[in-house]
Order: sequence, then structure tokens, then C-alpha cells
Amino acid sequence: MPQSDNIPNDILIIGAGVLGLCTAVELTRRGHDIRVVDTGVPNASSVAAGMIAPTLEAVMDRATPERAALMRDARSVWDGFAEGTGITIHPARTFWAGRQTTAMNKAIEQLEIQPGSVTDDGRVSVMSDVLIEPGPALEAMRAVLARPVTSAWVGSVARTATGWKVATAQGEIEARTLVLATGASRPVTGLPPEVALLIARIQPIRGQIGSVPDRTDAVLRGLGIYVAPSGEGALIGATMEPGRRDLEPDAAAGRQLIDAAEQLLGHPVAGPVEWRVGIRGATPDGLPMAGASGEPGLYLALAPRRNGWLLGPLVAQVVADAIEGELQDGGARSPHAAALDPRRFSR
Repeated sequence: MPQSDNIPNDILIIGAGVLGLCTAVELTRRGHDIRVVDTGVPNASSVAAGMIAPTLEAVMDRATPERAALMRDARSVWDGFAEGTGITIHPARTFWAGRQTTAMNKAIEQLEIQPGSVTDDGRVSVMSDVLIEPGPALEAMRAVLARPVTSAWVGSVARTATGWKVATAQGEIEARTLVLATGASRPVTGLPPEVALLIARIQPIRGQIGSVPDRTDAVLRGLGIYVAPSGEGALIGATMEPGRRDLEPDAAAGRQLIDAAEQLLGHPVAGPVEWRVGIRGATPDGLPMAGASGEPGLYLALAPRRNGWLLGPLVAQVVADAIEGELQDGGARSPHAAALDPRRFSR
């Protein structure tokens, strides 16, 4: 696509969740002129525990060795990314505290991940899984950008002779290259039909999470439940409710989470509990859509399911490689580009 000196922004990213901001940071590092526009409404990235957990996520998802390797690589990208943004990685102790610890440790070994050690009380200690604080991490990424994130609702997009035009509540924004990082939101209007169909394949998944003042010094996980340190307290989560977009906390779901958390902890949860809900997006195969959309100058960074924080910097590399590959008439460089290619669902 030809460049134009009349276009004020080289690359425009719609969405300031973890995937959008990671992509903005990566492209900024590579010298691109970036602008990010976001609704300003709290997103699913802030309704999260911030676990960077390649081992337990791979095991719980019954991942293939190839997918487990992708998760391990995503974890390894985090070290350099965190150093460049000032994000703190907390080496919080992580334990599988659910049932079937022997089977869990065997599954870890089968995926060629460093096996955990079984503690005296029957828990599996997992050394590879760590933690970040989502709120401070989002702020740290915003601080790296050359421009503040523009807070505005996006109404529609349209192709122009030199790129893309985005209509927002604050006026039109033009860019040569457009990246959609809009989470589980429905497609914005004006997208090419093929791209709209791709995005329509994303399933919303409602997740409820609770914040309690009772501090824990380790991450405890079981099937469908975790308790993780957060600030001066702890987080209890999280539900996975496919197909739901409602944001009101569900009392019955909260009670089930509390009951499961008390089994992990071995003692009652000290309240009060503040419940929050976020809507995540998931593709049919559980991996994000990251890379070229099939339309020149239009890229996707969408639908990481519950692994947005784990996969964020890796997704950013894949999207940035794809953009630079098109601009330079070259190919994508990431070894995981094919696994995350949005066009895998249209072939």
C-alpha cells in the first residue's frame, strides 16, 4: 500500500487492552509512529489476575507439545518486554492445590516442561509460572507510548486511497495501517466482509472475579479456581461462561467460587468480596488471531481466551513482524505466525 505524507499517523490501533497496548509498545520500539484509540471503558485485561502461567495453562488445556512450546516461548518473551516497559514480574510461588497432584505432575513431564516438586501437604510447586499486576502493567505500557491513548468510541472504519479512515466520537482519524485489538466486542462497521466474518467467529466468554482483603503469599490453583495475590489482598476467580456478555456479577457463581477457594485455602475466605466481570474472546481453536487479516494494511490482535497476559508480548511480535513484512514486501519472521494467523479460519 503506498505511503502518503498527508496521513498523520503511520499505524492506528483500536483497543487498549493487553494485546492492543503490547502491540503499540512493540511497534513503538521498532520506530513506528503509533496512535491508540480506546473507548475508555474498563476492559477484560483489567479484570484479571495477571498470571503468566505457561505450565498450568498448558496442562489444564491439555495442550499439544507444539502449543505448550508456544506458551513457553510466550513466557520467555516477557523478560525483555517487562524490562523495556518497567513492568514488574513477581516470582510468586505457584502451586497446583487441586486434586490429582500425581496426574498433574505426570502431565507436566509429558509436555517436556520442567516437572514441579510435590510439597509435604500434597501440592505441586510450579517454578515457571509468575505474576504481574494488570492495572500497573497497563499504565506502564501507556507511559511508553509517544502519544496518550485517545479515549473515544469508534463508530466505523473505511478504506481510503492511502490507508484507512476511522470515524470516532471525536472526529475522523486516518492511518496507513490499522490494527484491530477490540477484545470480544462485535465487529466495527465498515470492515471488509471477509474480515467481519473472521471476527464474528470469536466467542465471548464471561469471566467473574472477586477481590478480597485477605492477603495470600502464593498462587493456588485447581480445576476452575485460583487464588492469587493482588496488591494488599487477593483475587479469587474465575468463571468461564461461553456466550454471555452481561456484566452484572452473579451471586450464585460468586458463591461457587468462594466455596472452591475455601477448599484450596483450607480455611474460610475473609470478606467482603468485591466482584467484577470481564468479557474475553476465544477463537474455535483457543489461540488468538494475530497478524494479517487478508486485507492490505489491516491486522488483527484478538481473542486470547484467558491467556491475554501470557500471550500479549508474543502476539505483539507476530503482529509487528506481519506489518513490517508487508511494508517491506517480505514475510513474517515469527516461528508462531502460522499458528496465530487469523486466516487459518477462512481456509
